[in-house]
Amino acid sequence: MPFVPNPEIGNRIITLMAALVLVLQIAAVGQRGIVSSIRIFAVQSFLLGAIAAVIAYFNQASHIYIAALLTVFLKAGLLPRLLERLVEKIGIRREIEPLINVPLSILISGGLTLLGYVVAESFYHPEETSARAALGHNTLAVAIALFLIGFFVMVNRRKALTRSWDCFPLKTASSWPRFL
Repeated sequence: MPFVPNPEIGNRIITLMAALVLVLQIAAVGQRGIVSSIRIFAVQSFLLGAIAAVIAYFNQASHIYIAALLTVFLKAGLLPRLLERLVEKIGIRREIEPLINVPLSILISGGLTLLGYVVAESFYHPEETSARAALGHNTLAVAIALFLIGFFVMVNRRKALTRSWDCFPLKTASSWPRFL
């Protein structure tokens, strides 16, 4: 008798990892050190690769494993190491200077998260989808929230270097729909 994965378990795993990515993004809003922001990006990228692997497993789509491995290797491994070396070589320690203070920025991020969930709710119709197609349906709201928070963080920085760095979380948010 072959093993048939339960999509409900997969949905819960994906939702948990997506929530962790969102919490890390909100935590990144309050970070002032660029190295800690790079490490948060690395953990988010690892979780994105893990989400892709879970989707590949529960949909029995072996080609998605390649995307998951590349995401983990390149975005969670190689890119953060190269960026940390670059920051060390240049000698930057506390580069991030926001226009809006940290508590208000976190509050705005929470509001953008709510907005992401409100917008994504209109796209989900459980009566029209199968169990496999509904796998990780909450991640659209998380992707929208990550995208909105990423734009907010990019606008909220004073220096050009950190504004360009804030494009990386936008790339993470735009990667989500590829796996769904």
